[in-house]
Amino acid sequence: MHNLTKLALVGTANSPLQANTLPAIDNALPAASREAQLLWQAGAHALYLQAGRLAQEGQHPPPAPADNLPTVSSGLFGMLTELLAGQWEELETWATQRLQQAGLRLPPSLLLRTLDITNPNRRTLWQPLFGQRGLWLAAQNPEWHWAIANTTQPADDSVLTSIWQEGTLTARRRALAEQRRRNPALARDWLEAVLPQEKADARLTLVDVLAQGTTADDIPLLERLMSDRSTGVRQFAVGLLCRQPTAALAQRWAERAQACLQWSDNLIIDPPQELPKDWERDGLLANPPAGEGKRAFWLRQLVALVPPSLWKSHTKQSPAYLIAALPAQEWGEAVLRGLADATARFADAEWADALLQADASLGRLLATDALNPLWHALPMTQRTAHCLARLQVGEVPLAALRAVPAPWPAAISQAVLAKLAISQYSLANPDDFTNPLTMLLLAILHGDDTTLPQLNDCAQQWLANLSQREGWAFWQPKRDVERYIALSQAKQHLIKETPL
Repeated sequence: MHNLTKLALVGTANSPLQANTLPAIDNALPAASREAQLLWQAGAHALYLQAGRLAQEGQHPPPAPADNLPTVSSGLFGMLTELLAGQWEELETWATQRLQQAGLRLPPSLLLRTLDITNPNRRTLWQPLFGQRGLWLAAQNPEWHWAIANTTQPADDSVLTSIWQEGTLTARRRALAEQRRRNPALARDWLEAVLPQEKADARLTLVDVLAQGTTADDIPLLERLMSDRSTGVRQFAVGLLCRQPTAALAQRWAERAQACLQWSDNLIIDPPQELPKDWERDGLLANPPAGEGKRAFWLRQLVALVPPSLWKSHTKQSPAYLIAALPAQEWGEAVLRGLADATARFADAEWADALLQADASLGRLLATDALNPLWHALPMTQRTAHCLARLQVGEVPLAALRAVPAPWPAAISQAVLAKLAISQYSLANPDDFTNPLTMLLLAILHGDDTTLPQLNDCAQQWLANLSQREGWAFWQPKRDVERYIALSQAKQHLIKETPL
């Protein structure tokens, strides 16, 4: 009988055979060919590793500290589980902020599921809801340390330096931004020292920190970045330099723009026939996208690099007067597009207001992608006024509504509700539903909470009308309305369970 089998049958206390180490086990194996010995040993070693390992001694972690915050009500457990599973992703930002405002924390039963979130943006949303017990639990597993990493700022410069030198790209960018807040000159030194070794995407991620609080002290570094190997980094540097009035680059572009646009009694627009080499060295791209001519492309970029306030001070005319002169010009479209880009870049509220007014009164002057950023250049009172004006003339101003932060003012919420209530009767084709349904979703997510019951009633009426339509093309709008009704009801339920 096999020695090891004998030992197992009679017990270790009743046999002189020792088999408590791998060499001892090898000695106890039966005699066989070399191949058979190898198989015996491999099997014995595998079993030894699984069953023969002694547990290491460890220390119990300290008990979790007391949690003073109340947990969410049991009536929300199901909804929170669905939110964590991604079922109500449109509500996730609002819901987590609402729970935080209500001073609540997650129940213990949901902590593990929350700690397993991998998306960085979602982690940021849920992290404030862990409570003391959740943070204690996160400290027990290195994979969950993200939950406690963001709760404390680096204690001192040595910790910050360590993160900058050894962290992930995201952590290094965060450390660089923190150092820029503390010591901008040192942050620039950090950045300039590592850029030659970084790949293009990493360089663009890190230099993006310079966009926060750019000053004249950043000009020398930005000018050196104009020689970077990456077009993205060079374009980024040009964009920031043009916003610094004392930068030589900004002054060169202003002189070139005034040479091409002679805006006096008569508007004369004369873009160059060939792209000057020094223009290209200063950041202008040579090759236009499909469908756009070279001269129009160069002109558009040129105007976009100059503050639009220059034209008002140069001509002593209002933005509205100057804009009205452009549609009839051969190069008017390129200049208008450049003015829109410049207005967004320099956050010029007066020009944003004038361009949006002109777009509404003179017809569609600008493409949607050029128009949308203008809303963010307006102060909130003007955004609200533009929204209401467009709703009153029957438009569905989705870009404007997206630019108004939640919760919307009551006037916008009521105007949107009125527009939605009458929209359903004028919609005949499935495609007609696209924009009104998007507006319904925005109203549910961003509108005044008091309008939710009315929005729900409105959506129910839409659903009843859609159910009477025949044809497969109405199937998707019907499904969308059903989902928005569920979203509205879920939001109302969470509001009821989390009084503020």
